[in-house]
Amino acid sequence: MTTRRLALFVVAAIALTACPKGPMGRPVDPNAVYVYTSLYPDVIAAVRATVDAELAKVAPGMHVEWVQGGSSRIRRILDHELVARGGSPAEILLTSDPSHYAELAAQGHLLPYASPAAATLPAEARAADHAWVTARYSVMVIGVVPGRTKVQSFEDLSGKKLKEGALSIGDPDFSGTNMVTVARLSSRLGWTYYETLKARGVVVAGSNSMVMERLETGTTDAGVVLLENLLAAQARNAKVEPVFPKDGAIIVPGPIALLKRAEKSRGAKTVYDALLSPAVQAIFVEKGFLYSADPKHAPPGDAPKFEKLLKGATLASAFEPIDAPKVKSAFATLFARDAVATPTPSATATATATPASPPSP
Repeated sequence: MTTRRLALFVVAAIALTACPKGPMGRPVDPNAVYVYTSLYPDVIAAVRATVDAELAKVAPGMHVEWVQGGSSRIRRILDHELVARGGSPAEILLTSDPSHYAELAAQGHLLPYASPAAATLPAEARAADHAWVTARYSVMVIGVVPGRTKVQSFEDLSGKKLKEGALSIGDPDFSGTNMVTVARLSSRLGWTYYETLKARGVVVAGSNSMVMERLETGTTDAGVVLLENLLAAQARNAKVEPVFPKDGAIIVPGPIALLKRAEKSRGAKTVYDALLSPAVQAIFVEKGFLYSADPKHAPPGDAPKFEKLLKGATLASAFEPIDAPKVKSAFATLFARDAVATPTPSATATATATPASPPSP
């Protein structure tokens, strides 16, 4: 091989390894804005037309490619792409794992953007440098099968108001919302709380969807689960009820951020703004049973107003930093799992768009 041909080969090889691949290793679509999100598929379907209409105004011919999965899975996929695949096609991140945004910002992967749509949101709900802003809130409560228990608080779950073996909880390694919940409850009640739950036969079901399945089938009397899952189940006439804990529900911010690849995008900022718009925020509340990024917005269904959920705590308390690896390790050790990181996804692994059985946020 001549020196010139060798040089051309090396340049081509570098170019191929430097270009990020799309989901499932497919080439990146230049006419797509890639949104990596933990929103449930039915919520994506509900907001799609509104977001597409806004995108069409500024970038005709472009569309949004929604890459959907649980927050923890999206985290593993994105981190792997950023490190091992020469970059990620992701331009917007929209999940429920605030600690991931902090890590990405520290690593220089986020693109600060002062969105006009975020200007009226509380200061606590925005990064000071505009690296991220809260796009919606999930709320962790107690779900019960009517008539089986009289628990009124998270603390009650560790006592005699609930039969032994009658509680199901999620795993912080399965979803961002469960990771935040374990972090907050272990801080509030101590790790002895989880030791007591273990001694009383708690079932670590995995994701929020798995906890809901146990509730809806009557396999468990109570579960720590997302309000949005319970309200969606009630809309299907499932026999479950939410209990808003007297010791305070767990508020889980769902941030949105631009990744560095969005800097040259024709439509990423438009999609970002659309997801924060009043029209999409209303869909989040009405179809997704989420709380809007604006705490003054009406709550989902018959749920309490946002300020009542705080039980006197400040909004800033929902944004206190979390050491996610430490929380996951402590939980894994307590519940007899190896305290090691989940294996890195393969080069072809990815989240999927609108899976049949949606993973938890």
